[in-house]
Amino acid sequence: MTEKTWDERHDQDCDSSKDPAQFLKENVYRLPRGKALDVAMGTGRNAIFLAAHGYEVDGIDFSEVAVDKVRSFAQKESLSINAA
Repeated sequence: MTEKTWDERHDQDCDSSKDPAQFLKENVYRLPRGKALDVAMGTGRNAIFLAAHGYEVDGIDFSEVAVDKVRSFAQKESLSINAA
């Protein structure tokens, strides 16, 4: 898929607060506190979940549309997510 394809896909996905991966929800208590990295974060469902649970999150994605959505949501909700 190209960057344009991902941008188009994420432009249609308007909900940055979707449920995180079930595995993450079930096992977040096992993770050490501190920093987290979300690679291919898309619109940030896992990054947002982790930040809401006190993690400092660095998230990266190929799509600038997705990155912009995560930045906007994180700022609005005062979450610690550095999206690039």
